[in-house]
Amino acid sequence: MKISVRIALALIPALVLAACGGKESSAASESAKSTLSKAKDAAVQAKDELATKMRAWQDSSKTSLDQFDTKLDEWRASAKEKSGAEKDRLDELLRDLEPKRKELAEKFAEVERGGADAWAKLQPEIDRLLAEAKKRYDAATQ
Repeated sequence: MKISVRIALALIPALVLAACGGKESSAASESAKSTLSKAKDAAVQAKDELATKMRAWQDSSKTSLDQFDTKLDEWRASAKEKSGAEKDRLDELLRDLEPKRKELAEKFAEVERGGADAWAKLQPEIDRLLAEAKKRYDAATQ
């Protein structure tokens, strides 16, 4: 998707020059203008589709992160009430997961600040971090 936007945008200057050439026929000029318009439309559509995909991913990932936060809060409260081996297990779990949560928050903030380019760069890493957190959570709850 990102590549098609770049291709469409790269074509725009060449098409503008072709459309503005004084020696070309009116039909060729109209054809160039039509092609330019189509390229612009394609670029806008590709950008809109990318933005839609990014928002859907952000919403889904935010939901996962909220669930993760809820579970961490529950474990913190439980660790305060427990003692012995169970408290030690919860404390260890929290020591392991809290830095991951902080890292996830930082990556999400980067995406928010950087938009689609940051999302394209960070999405695989954030997805990996969420999967690791879920795996650790699943292991801890069994």
